[in-house]
Amino acid sequence: MPTTLSIVGGLARLVMMPTTILCYDEVWNGDFKEFVDGKPRYWTASSADAYSLADGTWFASGHYGAYLGGYDSADDVLRQYVYIPSDALSANLTFSWYMRSQEPTYYSAYDFLYIRLRDLSGNLIATLDTLSNRSNRDTWQTATFDLSPYAGQSLRLSFETDTDASNPTSFFIDDVSLWICRP
Repeated sequence: MPTTLSIVGGLARLVMMPTTILCYDEVWNGDFKEFVDGKPRYWTASSADAYSLADGTWFASGHYGAYLGGYDSADDVLRQYVYIPSDALSANLTFSWYMRSQEPTYYSAYDFLYIRLRDLSGNLIATLDTLSNRSNRDTWQTATFDLSPYAGQSLRLSFETDTDASNPTSFFIDDVSLWICRP
């Protein structure tokens, strides 16, 4: 708790000052439960096969999750705009992911899911992580990233899948949150 020192009539007095910290989730519909016209609400979805990129196929919790890839030559993108205030004390991105692949486990990485930050024009700011058909299979994993270095920026949080022409890999995302705390 912050303190202030006040001097009244030559006497020093230490006063404890309460601090209010506001924490909130900047990601909307990170559990993919809400849909508009068959697409996840608050997310922009684009897919080479015109798929909605969210459904009840595979999920970590609830009844829905994001589903990227799963077909040959996939080019899927699921993104949402986020803002990290300049006075953010913390900004922690967390999500669950799951991967299934028809690629044999001994194959090289051919199918990818990139977790990226882009500016509002779509320019790449950072690739936070790259998952592939060589990542852990058939088990839910949790990923966490500190986004406080991006304080003061409006960004696109983007999940981008790229698969090759055979043996497709499916990437599932759920429970996406960006918890921001500020004074």
